[in-house]
Amino acid sequence: MAKTATRLLYLLILIAALLAALASATRHHRRIPRVIIKNITPQEATVVCRGPSVSGARKLNGTGSEYRFAVYPTDVDTPCTAIWNVRYFTDWEGFDPSRDAKLETVYFELRDDGVYYSPDSHKWMLEVPWGTE
Repeated sequence: MAKTATRLLYLLILIAALLAALASATRHHRRIPRVIIKNITPQEATVVCRGPSVSGARKLNGTGSEYRFAVYPTDVDTPCTAIWNVRYFTDWEGFDPSRDAKLETVYFELRDDGVYYSPDSHKWMLEVPWGTE
């Protein structure tokens, strides 16, 4: 009887290990959203984003320069800060799981009046205006 209980215990441990490995593999094969932040002004901007999948600053040297990074749909919020034209700055959520987890790509544009958000790169909404204080 003790031998059967031991075998059953080993079998349960093996099943648990297999399920854990399967769950881990599933996480790594999920679609990974991308975040693209594009400067469409001629002035230089610096963007800093922080989160589980990204950390660092990028200098965007004028029109067309981009900052791209990938995040997992399960990541927590990814705050970003931008400094533009030396005296303007703003903060926003570069990736918000409740808003962006189902999207393939999240788009932001730095414009003269602020940071714009788009879930599809066609319809743009002002996310946050530039501040000076």
